[in-house]
Amino acid sequence: SYGTGAGILVCEAPEGYVSRGGDCNDGNAFTYPGATELCDGEDNNCTLGTTDEAPACATNNPTWTEERSAPTDVWRSVSRWDANGVWVAGGGKYDVRRPDQTSFANLTPCKAGLDLHVVWARPVGGDGSLGGTNEFLGRVTPAGGCTQAGEYAPGMHVQGLIGGFASGTKTLTHLGGIRQGAADKGRMAWTDEMSTPVTQDVDRPVLDVHGLAPNEGLLFAVGGHTPAQGSLGGEPRIYRHTTEAQPWVAETIQWGTTPVVKNVLRGVWVVSRRLAFAVGDAGSVLVWDGKTWTPFPSPGSNEDLLSVVSFGRQAIYVTTRSGKVLRYRDNAWKPMDDVPPAKALYDIAGKSPVDLWVVGEQGKRLHWK
Repeated sequence: SYGTGAGILVCEAPEGYVSRGGDCNDGNAFTYPGATELCDGEDNNCTLGTTDEAPACATNNPTWTEERSAPTDVWRSVSRWDANGVWVAGGGKYDVRRPDQTSFANLTPCKAGLDLHVVWARPVGGDGSLGGTNEFLGRVTPAGGCTQAGEYAPGMHVQGLIGGFASGTKTLTHLGGIRQGAADKGRMAWTDEMSTPVTQDVDRPVLDVHGLAPNEGLLFAVGGHTPAQGSLGGEPRIYRHTTEAQPWVAETIQWGTTPVVKNVLRGVWVVSRRLAFAVGDAGSVLVWDGKTWTPFPSPGSNEDLLSVVSFGRQAIYVTTRSGKVLRYRDNAWKPMDDVPPAKALYDIAGKSPVDLWVVGEQGKRLHWK
């Protein structure tokens, strides 16, 4: 990797330093000397500020393509695998777009009466792990085969999950959600999907989970609760996975007695060991620098932010309850152009700034490529 700024002469590189300089935008993982130029408005290969060289835009000028399903469908989650594999899930449905296909296949649900909130695609093979209300946890292959489906998430309505984490001889999936019978409380769980999950109660509902390495403190869950007196604001929470006996610990998200944010958080994305973002209601955006969560510029309090994906500090994408996709670049939030009209857009996933998927209400499945 490349860095930016003045170099220092040391025997061993301090944390946060690399051995090569010359990065023209250290806030974007897709910009560095020699990078492939993308049609994204950035100087990806650091050639004296020249952005979007003509060949890049001639061969790959991204636009929005709509692959809409029935207008009654509500897609709450999208996940990517391989070069082109995509899962979407929501309500009683889940669809898959296999890497060798150009459209979605509607799969027969493994179980009747589902209310799905999240899908996570395994990077190898593309199996989809599904989570929903009433303890539901399932796994389905891209061909539609159900390897498990049932009430395997004890006492919780699953809202977020992510897996693939090695733990000894097992590979764990981490779940977060709302405690059954207690709408203002949360529950975390982790399982190898072969045995009963281990659970831990937390004091507020969890709405999303994302990270890189649980045992290194690089796995976070976000959520919160809005009291009946909504005008007083919400009670946001960020939980971090630690090596404690009860591993999920609430992070400090206030300065002294002043909260950093007063609204429920709905999306989290971990970019690296020193960068993560959390977003939520009323334009709430927080950034993590490897140690502390602090406020990040907001796109405005009139927008509820429902999901986030990021490729660096200057390459952040969020979806909104009003049906927008907002992009942070050049130190400013701006709506992405030509997004088809939509109501709430609940989730976003992407491989790069020129390959994004967004899903939401009215059967919306939008591809930026």
